[in-house]
Amino acid sequence: MRARGLVGAALLGACSPVTPPGLVLDVGRTCRDIELAVADPDVLPGWRIHAAAIARSGEDATWYLASEHPGELELRRVPEDIPGVDLTTVGMAHEFTLTRGPIEGQTWLTLDRGDEARLWRIDEDVAELSAGPTLADFPDDTSTEWFYRLVFLGQSPHLLALPRLTRAGEVPVHVAAVTPELGLGERWALTATVTCPPLSEMNCPLLWEDLRALDVLDVAEPGSVAGAALLLSIATRPDAVPAPEMPAAAFQTLILSLALQRDPTAESPVLTRRDHVAWTTAGPVLPSPPRSRPTRSGSTCSRGSSPAPRAPAPTRPPPTTCTTPTC
Repeated sequence: MRARGLVGAALLGACSPVTPPGLVLDVGRTCRDIELAVADPDVLPGWRIHAAAIARSGEDATWYLASEHPGELELRRVPEDIPGVDLTTVGMAHEFTLTRGPIEGQTWLTLDRGDEARLWRIDEDVAELSAGPTLADFPDDTSTEWFYRLVFLGQSPHLLALPRLTRAGEVPVHVAAVTPELGLGERWALTATVTCPPLSEMNCPLLWEDLRALDVLDVAEPGSVAGAALLLSIATRPDAVPAPEMPAAAFQTLILSLALQRDPTAESPVLTRRDHVAWTTAGPVLPSPPRSRPTRSGSTCSRGSSPAPRAPAPTRPPPTTCTTPTC
């Protein structure tokens, strides 16, 4: 997800001084899969690397989420000037997000367990790794599990909670400021509501009452946009696949983005929703969350979106959010 031109028509009202970031969505060719490979043999040889974040611009030091043996997981720095942490008993690799912060020399690790979250902060300047408490009461809603993502408004960290099951037209978004102790401070409950064009009420997602599966596809790199931006998918649930003897069902998939910004004149952060792509298929199409890693030159290798394996043929060729490797 890159902050370049403008896509979508949902804009903030003219009375707001906040301008949402422009976004370009690549809906090109279908990516079956893009494998992640380590190009430098000197980086943790024999280890499986799940994620990486450069510790400081212009330097080789990098933090890695990696496994030496199956069933193990560690957060390690190369070179190992700062001790890492064994995460084997804390969570699985896919439950963690590793990212640089907007402050030079800070790296953040987020644990997303669906019903609880936890944060770690690495400060290169003081050679310190801080671990926060388990965050099990955010939000105060047990009707669904949640996706937890760390975002930054300016240089201030905030934790977002997005429902894993939601109505397509109205998505609750819970936001909490992160304290220096890595707990949660002030909280806000927002709603990302779709804006439907005139005379399109029959096809407006606001009228869809069923719960659908939400997934977080990507989060903009801190500092790359004014505020925070996320790319999401909302799709008909995979368990809605009919039995073989039943007629084929129609599966709907929406790709949308959320922009979160602070407005000094408002009491809460400003949330903007843009709906980018929608298609209907005879079988489910599953956009895959991208995986990326930095190289020594600063480029990244990514995995884009892919259709569901062995899905029935679509009613028309669906576009996908496809990312081509740059390394």
